Amino acid sequence: MRRQLRRRLPLVFVQHASGYGNAWMAYAAAALAFVRSKTSTLGPEAPEQRVQWTAQLIAELMQLLGSLSGLLQFTVDLRHHALHANRLLSLWRLLQSYPPANVDQSLSTGKEYSDTTDLLWLENVRVRVPGSNQILLQDLSIRVSVGEHTLIEGPSGAGKSALMRALRGIWSLEASTSTKRSRLLLPTNALFLPTEPHLPVRSGAFRLSECLRYGCCGNLSDCSAVEHALEDDTIRMGDTIRRVGLSSKVNGAGGVHAFARWGQVLSRAEQQRLSIARALYLRPALVIMDESLRGFVETAATTLLKACMDDAITVLYMRPPERSWFDLFPHRYGIDSKGRLRRTC
Repeated sequence: MRRQLRRRLPLVFVQHASGYGNAWMAYAAAALAFVRSKTSTLGPEAPEQRVQWTAQLIAELMQLLGSLSGLLQFTVDLRHHALHANRLLSLWRLLQSYPPANVDQSLSTGKEYSDTTDLLWLENVRVRVPGSNQILLQDLSIRVSVGEHTLIEGPSGAGKSALMRALRGIWSLEASTSTKRSRLLLPTNALFLPTEPHLPVRSGAFRLSECLRYGCCGNLSDCSAVEHALEDDTIRMGDTIRRVGLSSKVNGAGGVHAFARWGQVLSRAEQQRLSIARALYLRPALVIMDESLRGFVETAATTLLKACMDDAITVLYMRPPERSWFDLFPHRYGIDSKGRLRRTC
């Protein structure tokens, strides 16, 4: 990612600076032609020549206005891309200032204690905010095995999203204390679904099949989820779309291989359903969701979760405290006000 950012930032700057300069040059050329035609003569005396001169003057004026419009558009685009470049630059600096490994090397991996059914195992670890000494979560201990659907609840700001970032490898995990043994076994075949649905391009055009094929996020280098979708399986894609209730909308827009602006075609709720479709199509061993079904009525959300569970996908779901889904998640945890993870059932 660092190399990509290092190459991308100068390229974006050069492209838009060049366009900005071209717009200025076009504006200057049109303005010069207009001034020259305006000041060189007050116009011919003959009526035919005066009509021709007036038409030429109007054409040059229109060219001037068109160049000015292009200049203003380039100014807006340059400001828009400058904001994105600043965000990329901030991310680049953060990556440069942070060590490549996101895990305290003194932690035991836990592999010598786990069996083949363990998907995730944290014991006596904590999450630190990158670039600071602030500890958001501490004394984390959780173990998820195959088929153990787990629910983590906590109020807004408790640290659910921070835990998601740590599991993805974006934020640091380290030992809570030096007196207790700490173990860390991160998922190696997991799909992460954040609160905001993922689309390859938010406002541009893409094929829906590209979104279904998109594998795991984070730095889990040995994740094999993406290998599940190497073949072009149009039939299974269509069946997956049907299971999440998007058949009519997708087929009406041309199908999963149609090149369209899906970010505008699909509503936010439909994009959330598409996230679940990714899980059903990729079939990872573990799917970790951070309020990925927020805003859904309970019956619709339950149907989508059961679809994952019926496909032998273990679900780890994070959300604010609610009185529902107790029959779906026999293993439940809560994050208290001090950032500690405690088992509630």
